[in-house]
Amino acid sequence: MSSSSYAAWAKFDVEKELERVDETEHREDQEKQQLKQVHAKENVETSAFQAAQQSADVLAAQAAVAALKAKKRVRRGKGNVNEGENSDTNFQEGDGEIEKAAKLQTQAMLFSRKQKLLQQIMENRRLGDAIVRGKEEKKDWKQAKKSFEAALIATKKLEELSPELLKAEEEQTQLLGENESTKANQQDKKHGDCKHESEGHTCGKSCSHGDSKKKKEPGETLPKANDLLAIVKMFYKDVYLGIGTCDLEEGRLAAASEAFKEVLVRDDVHLAAWIKRGEAFERMDAPLLAMLHFNRVVSLDSDHESGKEALERVKAKLLTKGDSSFGTIRLLP
Repeated sequence: MSSSSYAAWAKFDVEKELERVDETEHREDQEKQQLKQVHAKENVETSAFQAAQQSADVLAAQAAVAALKAKKRVRRGKGNVNEGENSDTNFQEGDGEIEKAAKLQTQAMLFSRKQKLLQQIMENRRLGDAIVRGKEEKKDWKQAKKSFEAALIATKKLEELSPELLKAEEEQTQLLGENESTKANQQDKKHGDCKHESEGHTCGKSCSHGDSKKKKEPGETLPKANDLLAIVKMFYKDVYLGIGTCDLEEGRLAAASEAFKEVLVRDDVHLAAWIKRGEAFERMDAPLLAMLHFNRVVSLDSDHESGKEALERVKAKLLTKGDSSFGTIRLLP
């Protein structure tokens, strides 16, 4: 080995290099986990969309059948009247079928509306996410925000519609009878109990057969596909996070902090919202508020590299030049 090689080796810091490799591996693991979470979330969205579409189609078909039965009974009742027979029973049964058909038709329209709103949310949110997660140097933040805002409008409409949808689900259970209801519940349980995508299980049948590969890190708990209110909440968090990210990148720091606050109001352990809101306060030259946010990230996940780096960075700022944000702590969620 030459003297120059010995000199280079003597300067090489093995511990520092190992630390750098560990940090790189941890970042890669975090990125893989985030991608896995995105795919699991999209599966939930798709399942909810398909269920709404199926419900709308089934209810529309049942409404048509009920309407035909009602016409048949009424026609039979009129025939009995012409023949001088008692037709009260047929008329009463016909009225019952008409009422059932009307309810089923109303429910079909509600689920069709739900399906369309879910589609609008999914398409616009995914379009915004694609821009945000893209590798282009110059991203179209205006288009991304426009997509997220369109998704937000549809989410608010879905939330407004949710009381009627929940009531329709109850009525649907009564109209279809206990057998169909039990079958549906069993199907929901089948798809909702095991969370392989989000928790890292490796089994092919049930959770009891799987092994958790790693200790679960703090993260977003995904809703079941049949839990409408939880899905609406998930949409709100994703959309506000996207809007806040766009505002942050374009320098609208106050607007960004408010958007991230909307996420944290709904989920106070949302790591991405905590760290991004901290970045907004840091760029507002309010390192104390930023430090409180970054400290929250590290307290939730002690291995969060970005959180630890940001925390050390703002601590250094506080030591060198102090902080002027004591009067604005009320902005915290």
